[in-house]
This record gives sequence, structure tokens and C-alpha cells, in this order.
Amino acid sequence: MLFKSFRFVNFRGIKDAKLDLSRTKRRVHTLVGLNESGKTTVLEAIFNFRSNPDLKNKRDPSKNLRSSAQYQEMLPIGKRAIFNGDIEIVATMQLEPSEISAIEKFAKDEFDLAVVDFPHEFSITHKLTYSDSTYEKTTNTWGFYTIGKLAGKGRRKSVSLSGDDWLKVVNFVQKFLPKIIYVPAEVFVFPDQILLDNPPDSQKNARVLRDKNTFYSEVVEDILRSINPSLSIQKHIIERAKSTNQSDKENLEALLLQMAYNLKQTIFAEWESIFGSSLGTKDFRVICGKNARDQVYLELKIQENAEAFSINERSAGFRWFFAFILLTKYRLERKDRVLFLFDEPANNLHPNAQTKLLRSLELLSKHADIIYSTHSHYLVNPLWLESTHIVSNEALGSPTAISVDAPSRTSITVVPYRTFVGTHPEQYFYYRPVMEALDYSPSPIEFPNRPILVEGKTDFFLLQYFKFLLRDSPTEPEDFSDVFLFPGGGAGSLDTLITLLAGWAKDFYILVDSDSEGEK
Repeated sequence: MLFKSFRFVNFRGIKDAKLDLSRTKRRVHTLVGLNESGKTTVLEAIFNFRSNPDLKNKRDPSKNLRSSAQYQEMLPIGKRAIFNGDIEIVATMQLEPSEISAIEKFAKDEFDLAVVDFPHEFSITHKLTYSDSTYEKTTNTWGFYTIGKLAGKGRRKSVSLSGDDWLKVVNFVQKFLPKIIYVPAEVFVFPDQILLDNPPDSQKNARVLRDKNTFYSEVVEDILRSINPSLSIQKHIIERAKSTNQSDKENLEALLLQMAYNLKQTIFAEWESIFGSSLGTKDFRVICGKNARDQVYLELKIQENAEAFSINERSAGFRWFFAFILLTKYRLERKDRVLFLFDEPANNLHPNAQTKLLRSLELLSKHADIIYSTHSHYLVNPLWLESTHIVSNEALGSPTAISVDAPSRTSITVVPYRTFVGTHPEQYFYYRPVMEALDYSPSPIEFPNRPILVEGKTDFFLLQYFKFLLRDSPTEPEDFSDVFLFPGGGAGSLDTLITLLAGWAKDFYILVDSDSEGEK
């Protein structure tokens, strides 16, 4: 099952917006916009989507999942003084053929049906109701029907499942829902200690600490699972760490050595694959200890010669990369469907590394769905513009207005890039709208030398495709990484680009059709 689209109503600065993920089969989507444009709001709205129904017991289906402060944070910014209404997050789901077959088989076996009619697409609405800005209740509505025909001879009676029977189908379908993993920027501030016991609420910034430890505790579970599926934090780390038995301590130490070796094989291999350089003789160390509250924690350190360094003592770029691989590579060991939400990834990487990260995201998208936000043009892949969305806060006007306008003025919009391009008829090349959305000003040393200007995006995509074919040729692979193609908006639109490149004293080629416009 995959998310086809999201709709957000009254969520923080969003009055009513839709994120359509169905325009392309690509599994990686980019949210582009300036700071304060609303990119993080869109990601947090997706992360706040809930689906679990509970009709039988008439209970709040989201009970204990959020604190009072979290309900308060979701209020429409301009209506926090008094808000009487609903916040809605609506997800449209699309089922895979194998999932439809499994659901129909379940309904047939469970309810003795001969034929089952189940929709390929349906919506789930997560609605939060408020009165005088105070949270009252949650309603999760699954918008599908299950119709079948009873087994037996002769004319079969049609039935529509309802009540507890319908709920059984919902609970079965729910297991196919992708897990949403939100990776905010603060997660990449790697903790010195990963607390494996829940931290007490009395600590400062308790919710942030608890969320981060929960996050990294799950990562530790994934590392253990990659070593042996039967390993668990509670039984094989916490209980051994608190045991007075010498054999338990020895077994724990053996496990920590296995974890360190596994980390080295995984993290260093990914580093070399993406950045093309070796990390030399470095090793990992995994240390287990207990704090003053008798809570068990893990420390991850880099071993170099005779010294061990905390992850946070390494460069900001390495810390980010280390956390990124931990959160993605190991998570895929679970083999379930995942939607990763990355908020401003790779901010601490230099431009060349940011560009290489796109390759890592591309590889990750073969196994998971990805939505990431960025205001860096280095993280905008030209080949992904069809799955790119421009996020803007239209109430704020120009970027310079952000510091003077009232925070209650918000009108966040999410526009597919193709639609956004259509609103910019003055474009003289296909990238111009996204550069305008990023308020981009090029530096003379940034534009690569000897680019090839082509008429438009069709020529661009076709020639890029042949670059990939030649690069991946099993018999005679060719490296065309230095061939930089740049799409215009038609032969007659290249004048401005030619003027810029000539002014920058760049060598360049022009590839146009031999029609009248090209000859001209």
C-alpha cells in the first residue's frame, strides 16, 4: 500500500492544501521553498496522520499518543485565541494487486463469501475536534466499503459488511499501511548516550528527550535485528547489563563487539560507496553502562589508533551522514513499507557531498518512499522536477517580509512543479521557476564550464537517459559525468543564457533543431 495524496485542513499555517504524490511513479518527492515557507509544517502534518480505528469500545483512537502541548501546537496559527472546528489530515491510499488479493481472500475465508468487491483506492480521514481552542476528541474515518456475495448454490445474496465485521476487515487492511518515519533536523544531533530505559518526564525538555531516545532505541533494535532476528534490547542488553551474573556480562560484551563490527561494515561501506574515499583504520566501539537512575544506556564511539571519540566530536557532516545511514539502512531490515520524511537533510554537508547525497536518496527510494524538504539548490535533482513541489507562504509576500509580518498571517500552499512552471510564462529556461522559489543568485564560479544548452526538457531528459545507458553499459561503460546538459524553454529562449555565459567567459555548446527557429 502506498500514500497517493495528503490533504491538510486547518493544520497550523495551512488553511487547505493538498500534496499529490500520484503524478509520477517516482518514489522520492522534493518540497522546495525558502525558510519559513511552510515545508516543515507540511512534513509535520503528514507525521501527525493517524489511522487506527476503535469503533467497538467507543474510545478515543489516539488516546495517550499525544500530550496536551502537542494538541495545542496543531491549532491554526491565526485562530489560537478561539478555534471551534476541526483539523483534518486526509490520506488517500492505493493498494497493490497482491494486497487486494490478500484482503479479498481474508474476507472470503472469514465471512464465507464467494465473491468480494474491494476498492483499489480509499481515503482515511484523521479529524481532531476543538472547542474554544481546547482539544475534545479524535475521529478516524476509513472511507471504503466491502461488498460480497454469500457462498452457496443458486442466486447468491449480496451483502455489505458493517459493524464488527467491517472493523475486522479494517484491522486486516491496516497492517498494509506504510510506517511514517519523520526525521527532523534535531534528530541528527546525535545523543552522547542512547537511553534504553524510558527517561523520566521530570527532565528538562522531557518530550524532546523521550522522542529522541525512542527514535534511537528503535535504531538499536534494528541493528540487533540485522545481526540476529531473535535479539532484543530488553532481554539481551538491559537484563544482561543489570545482571550480577558474570556469564551475562561476558555475553553482553560479546554482543557489543558484534554490534561494533556490524556498524563498521555498514557505515564505512556506505561512506566509501557514496563519497569514494576510505575512512582508513577507524573502528566503532559500543559501550553499555548505567546512570545514577539505574537506566541502561549505550554510547557509540569512533576508535582511532589508541583513542576513542564521541560521534559528536566528529565533523558536522560526518555526524549527519552517520545518523542518516543508521536511520535508513538498518530500518530497511524490517522489510515493511516505509515513508521517510526528511526535513532539510544534509544541511551540514558541503555542496559536493549534498549533490552526492541525491544518489543515496535515489538508492533508498528503491526500497522506501521519501519526501524531503530543502532550500538548497544542490539538493534539487533536475531529473526529479516532475515529483517536486513548491511550498510557499503566500500571506508573507516576499522573503524580506518574513521578519515584519505578524505570525498569524499564514497561507501555506503546495504546488506541483509542473503547475508552478505554468504560472511563470516569462521563463527562459526550465529551471528558472525553482531557482526563483529558492531566491537563487548564481556565482560565476558555480556554473560548470562547457555546458550544452538544449532547447527544452524533452531533449534534456532524452540525452540524460542516454548518459545513464552509457554509464551503466556492462561491456563498455563510459563516464559522462562531466557532460552538463541545461534545458532552455525553446530555441528562441536561449538568448539570455547565452548572454550570461558569454559574460562569465564560459565555453559552451548550443544544440538546437534544424528548423527555422533553430536556424534563426
